[in-house]
Amino acid sequence: VDMLASGGMDKTPTWQRVFWAASMGIVAIALLLADGLTALQTATIAS
Repeated sequence: VDMLASGGMDKTPTWQRVFWAASMGIVAIALLLADGLTALQTATIAS
């Protein structure tokens, strides 16, 4: 995701890598809290 957001750059700023890692973690936690493993599996298959 980080490389897509930066237009394919290999070396992206540290803050940007941290932002995307934290964002994906927050989304995964939200899906687990909302509907458990089923929601997380559905989101994984859909993407």
